[in-house]
Amino acid sequence: MENLPLLVDVFEPISDIVPLLKQSIPVEVDNLNSRGFADYFLNAFDLHTIQFERKQNGELLGDLDGVENQLKKQYYMADESYLIIEGFIIPSPKGCTALKPSKDSRFYYTEREYKGVNYAGFVAWKYQLDKAGITVLETPHLAG
Repeated sequence: MENLPLLVDVFEPISDIVPLLKQSIPVEVDNLNSRGFADYFLNAFDLHTIQFERKQNGELLGDLDGVENQLKKQYYMADESYLIIEGFIIPSPKGCTALKPSKDSRFYYTEREYKGVNYAGFVAWKYQLDKAGITVLETPHLAG
């Protein structure tokens, strides 16, 4: 059976992510988001479809409602859905804090505090996504 390519949306960091992905699987760049799909889309060996939506921590915390609406619209576009959260999110006295890696990725520092996002509520939100069928994966940075 021929290996079907992993499709990557044109608005993803192509020069950074595609060479990493091509080490394991054929990759093609496509305009996925404009057609209602998530950022990454592939067919598994049994031909069921899998999609991954990638959000950086600050992008996610800055618009949880918008991300949730986007995930709702994408939900039926594939048999299996994932949300990849890139970067650490930690509790802070007034909400959540997004941590950003240093240029050499040896340490992390506070990028921004999101006072309107309760950390316990954020954890519950991730749990409810999982119960709805969207698995949440967290990674410290793009290369994972």
